[in-house]
Amino acid sequence: RISKNESKAADAERQSTKYFQTLFISEHIGETFEGTISGIAEHGMFVRMNENHCEGMVPMNEISGNRFYFDQDKFRIMGARTHKEFNFGDQVTVKITQVNHKIRQIDLELVEVK
Repeated sequence: RISKNESKAADAERQSTKYFQTLFISEHIGETFEGTISGIAEHGMFVRMNENHCEGMVPMNEISGNRFYFDQDKFRIMGARTHKEFNFGDQVTVKITQVNHKIRQIDLELVEVK
């Protein structure tokens, strides 16, 4: 079990890493990268880019071609009409669309699914 101080230190380290990721990736807005889906949430999917290990978010409402929803039972994103699914570990290509240093956020657009 970790102490409160260890937990604070780990959180500070994560926040610092995320901040430097946003600084680095801000020079690559508009570029595409291969990545791996590293997380699934109600509001979208997290993708960790293979080349630079930066992680960003593809918002659910930005996934084109279908209406998608979060399948909580199977922890995946599903297409309502096409039944296209996105799962943890899937390979995708993403484009950097926006970076916000203040909130340490990298916004991505889904370009291609492998």
